[in-house]
Amino acid sequence: MLESALKSPLRIYTLVPSCVPAVPSVENAGASFTDLEVHELLQEDNVIGIAEVMDYIGVINDDERMHNIIKVGEEQDGFIQGHAPYVTGTELCAYLCGGPVSDHEVRVASELSEKLRKGMHVNIKSSSLSDTVQEFIKGIKNIPIHDFVSLCTDDVHAADLLT
Repeated sequence: MLESALKSPLRIYTLVPSCVPAVPSVENAGASFTDLEVHELLQEDNVIGIAEVMDYIGVINDDERMHNIIKVGEEQDGFIQGHAPYVTGTELCAYLCGGPVSDHEVRVASELSEKLRKGMHVNIKSSSLSDTVQEFIKGIKNIPIHDFVSLCTDDVHAADLLT
């Protein structure tokens, strides 16, 4: 995939999977990434950071595996993309201290407002599985500056793209 991207007329940037498996105690993905695999992939051309830090429980609890993976990304000056649905309050503070700087899994307006107030970049997501754009409009209407808000897609089925 990385080699094909280099042949494209488009500039394609890639993020390294952060959690393989997503939650080690619950899932088995057939492989296991540590900071060693993440470090190796971060050396590839146009790889700019770490994707979807889904093991938010590991980050919040400063789990050694997640701590080391994020540390490698930070040492490479990489972008650390978050993935923390419904994480708020002190757990959100711990997650932010752990390294992720964005979230595309915000679910409700109050969560969006809190994440913006705490300095997180929030991606308003439209996908085949959920479309929460209208809910997010409620969450940002009282926030005067939207520099940390962007639109994104995730999990979009091919038929929906054609439509």
